[in-house]
Amino acid sequence: MKIQYDNLIDSCSLSDEQNLAIKATWLSYFKICDKNAWVAWWNYHALSIIVIVLGVFIPILEGSTIKVEILGKNFGIVSILGIIVAIIVGIMSHWKFESRWKHYRLNAEIIRVEGEDFFALSNKYSEFEKHSDAYEKFMGIITSFKRKETKLYIESMDNQSKTSDD
Repeated sequence: MKIQYDNLIDSCSLSDEQNLAIKATWLSYFKICDKNAWVAWWNYHALSIIVIVLGVFIPILEGSTIKVEILGKNFGIVSILGIIVAIIVGIMSHWKFESRWKHYRLNAEIIRVEGEDFFALSNKYSEFEKHSDAYEKFMGIITSFKRKETKLYIESMDNQSKTSDD
């Protein structure tokens, strides 16, 4: 069962402005992280399966005389499969789909759990009787998390560019 967070937010004791702010700040970020995690997961696993399957066929077809004409030149099927595997592995290495999947999944779960604690007024929100009372604390935590995440992202991009410059 998929949780309808829009309805959950609307059912809280919050003003219209607070509802909109939570949807814009928490819900949109959660949805982005969740979607990015799914896309990276799918890319990582789909490309990994292709590499495995093609990798299995390379030794099987090693002695094959099957040729494929590309741009007027004949290439052996093993060469073509090897090139395809190399390209896919290069794409996977460059885009780091596995790291992205884990990163976005972790962020999505951290944000989701924080939201669910807020909606249930549990854990760090248990001191509050109404969502409107816990709103400021919740938004502060979410904003702080997003700022830290942005800072880490910028730092990792700086490190990548320094590494590629060397």
